[in-house]
Amino acid sequence: MTLLHSDPTTTRAPGALPPVSPRLKVGAVDPTLYDCLAVNLAVLAQAHHGAVAASAAGAELRFAARTTASGLPTVEPTVSQHLRTARTALGMTLLDDSRVNARDLAGAPAGTPVYVVADAFHLPWVPYHGHRHMEHSFLLWFGAGGAAVADAYHNETPWGPARPLVRRFEVDELLAALPAGLRVVQLAAGPAPEPGEATLSGFDAAAIDSYADAYADHADRLAALDRLTLETWLLARQRRLHAAYRAAVGSAPPAAEVTEHLRAWSALAEAVFLAERRVRRGRAEPAGLSDRLRALLHRDRELFGRPAGTGVSDPVREVVTRAVADVLGVPVAALPGADLTALPSFTSFSVVEIVERIERDLDVEFDAADMVPERLHRVDALGAAAQRALDARDGIAGARA
Repeated sequence: MTLLHSDPTTTRAPGALPPVSPRLKVGAVDPTLYDCLAVNLAVLAQAHHGAVAASAAGAELRFAARTTASGLPTVEPTVSQHLRTARTALGMTLLDDSRVNARDLAGAPAGTPVYVVADAFHLPWVPYHGHRHMEHSFLLWFGAGGAAVADAYHNETPWGPARPLVRRFEVDELLAALPAGLRVVQLAAGPAPEPGEATLSGFDAAAIDSYADAYADHADRLAALDRLTLETWLLARQRRLHAAYRAAVGSAPPAAEVTEHLRAWSALAEAVFLAERRVRRGRAEPAGLSDRLRALLHRDRELFGRPAGTGVSDPVREVVTRAVADVLGVPVAALPGADLTALPSFTSFSVVEIVERIERDLDVEFDAADMVPERLHRVDALGAAAQRALDARDGIAGARA
């Protein structure tokens, strides 16, 4: 492959970052929703298509465990699965995917970031450097100012915190630090993804039980808890991302239930981490962790498997649907699931008229937090916002989302 850095004889401004698109901002996504491979793809998706597109990696909540070399199952997506999601959900086009050595990086348009996966053990900006071997992603580009790395990863580790950063390197310094066997991926903006329905897949009861049993029954308890620490961390982040996507497209279950469920996942991840620390010190393992894991996975299916729009009462849905149909002059049958911005009669003025009519018909006032485009461009999102306004008026705020 031909990836580029600038001619080393080019004058470089000391300390200056090589130029890159100003839309590429590591702080533009919530890094606590993603794992270390997904987060930098989300940064690219946000730069190309905006925040909702970045969260679309969570549109489908999948439970698809595969077996690791240790015999324990994992829900951790592979790099290839993440790249498939980038193509199918994040609106990106794959131009090239190659395995190269650092010294083989030899020229690409200045300022064009590439997505790189490497062993974190060798990466000097992450806490795993010199401590733990694991796949880790970052964005890399070259230019007159040298080389630059952007990495939006956010986590607490035994060796210190990982935080989103952009860091400049001299080209030779960076290439000397990078390990052999880099996976270097060139991605470009494809068609902007259309917000779709949030879905679940793979939540078969037998598969859930088999997964939980594998961790409960594994003979090497330290190995099981070490792996389960990563698993529950991933499971918690995947569910937070899925909930964020549901909120963005207006198909969320009741807010109080989601908040409680996500808090339970975080509590389990913390409990497993503490259990692993105890067992590592030769102390007894707390009981019940696998039972909590099993129960939360079954609760995923119950909570997130509800049809979109559950939690919005029929009278509210009827008022919202009629207001949209009347203002836009379209039949009610054309509205379910439709992106209203795709309708010829939709304008910024019409959405104001729709909101005002709903507020008048229900005698409510939309919350300021709901007056954002992603919550006003679909009937189900408008319905959820209207229901929240009605619940707030009646003193049951937070009961629905």
